[in-house]
Amino acid sequence: MLRDSALLQAWESGEGQSPVEQALALLRHGYPQRSPAELLALSIGERDALLFELREHSFGSLLRGAARCPSCQQRSLFSLQLSELRAQVRTPPQQPLFLQLGEWQLHYRLPSSHDLRQAAACPDVASARDSLIRACTLSVLRSGVPQTAPLIPELAQALGQALSHHDPQGEVLLNLQCAHCGHPWQALLDIVTFLWNEVATTARQLLDEVDTLARAYGWSEANILALSPARRRHYLARVSHD
Repeated sequence: MLRDSALLQAWESGEGQSPVEQALALLRHGYPQRSPAELLALSIGERDALLFELREHSFGSLLRGAARCPSCQQRSLFSLQLSELRAQVRTPPQQPLFLQLGEWQLHYRLPSSHDLRQAAACPDVASARDSLIRACTLSVLRSGVPQTAPLIPELAQALGQALSHHDPQGEVLLNLQCAHCGHPWQALLDIVTFLWNEVATTARQLLDEVDTLARAYGWSEANILALSPARRRHYLARVSHD
């Protein structure tokens, strides 16, 4: 759970960083019992499953958002229970995984945040994609003979499809319908961006509360954050009435 001090620490360490680093910052402070190395090695689906869990424990099970209709370009609001998303998720399979394509045999694993971190350092999308493919490919055989050359396009495409199939929580699609024109479509729910925006908004609100109470009573940040939210609201109300 991210509450007050832990939320501010997560926001401070992830502010201005890439989405990969922001996800890791949220997990480090939300699950301090897990080592950074363990969190870094999780598959993207496993990572995002923890972020969904963290979101529920920190902000509740109801998720509200908005998406732009691809047909009329109007924004439609949506709300859903996180349990609806979990119902769609399968347990990730045991790794390594195996893929057969004609005479080609490939052993591979699911991508992790470590792999995304390396891919993010690439100069363009194509090289980032190649970086992920290399990281996830454990061995390649052609008619039983080990291969070292880059994957042929057909095999690389099949690997990409297999990665999406076996790590479904890593790509959560919402079935939406426009409230203005009735157009149905699917939208990607990026839990990293969604949760980070909530954390950043809450962090700024907390800092405003700390600033107000510190000015009014001379208390330290630690003392203010140690107050329960209800008591903090009470003191803020007293300050606003003075």
